[in-house]
Amino acid sequence: MPKSNKDLSYSQEHVLQRAIERYNLELTADDYASLNQRVLRATQTQSESPESEAETLLNDEHGEQIWGVVWGTQTLLCVWTVSLARVSTLLPEGTTITRRKGGTKTATKKTKK
Repeated sequence: MPKSNKDLSYSQEHVLQRAIERYNLELTADDYASLNQRVLRATQTQSESPESEAETLLNDEHGEQIWGVVWGTQTLLCVWTVSLARVSTLLPEGTTITRRKGGTKTATKKTKK
């Protein structure tokens, strides 16, 4: 549940702007809602089958997760903020996702461009 409508509005505008900058996609408010629903469904089912709409790329213990969400012919790298239950930003295509444990890298996944 959003902390406030202002917070939700900010997150939405931020993600829509990053979609333009990083993926050359013009998303709408309905698209943002759909993006959130896809990640939310995946978090509830923990489904990562090839048919799923979202795949966990990083599950951070500190409240943020990174999900690859299929959107048309692209995969959007979505940062899901658990406490807000919504996508808070999009990472650029080709971002290297790294998990750190005790200050050292333990797993890396390079996303496709």
